[in-house]
Amino acid sequence: MLNCQFRFLGAIWMGYGLALVYALRDIRRFCWPLLGLFTLLVVGGLGSLLALLVNGVPTGTVSLAFISIAVLLNSYWRRC
Repeated sequence: MLNCQFRFLGAIWMGYGLALVYALRDIRRFCWPLLGLFTLLVVGGLGSLLALLVNGVPTGTVSLAFISIAVLLNSYWRRC
């Protein structure tokens, strides 16, 4: 990975973390925005999974794809 990729991913995960911490104050109020964020996370995971199928296995991609899918399934299962 390049330094710019680390910075980009660090900013993305920081944004997700801050959104989750902010939403914990009133989870019922922020239910749908959080599901939207988790959906975007899953779309990114599906893109990683597609890249995995097309290009082969790089390090770390498989676990991130499955984690993102598991987060969304858990969110929809709980239905806020």
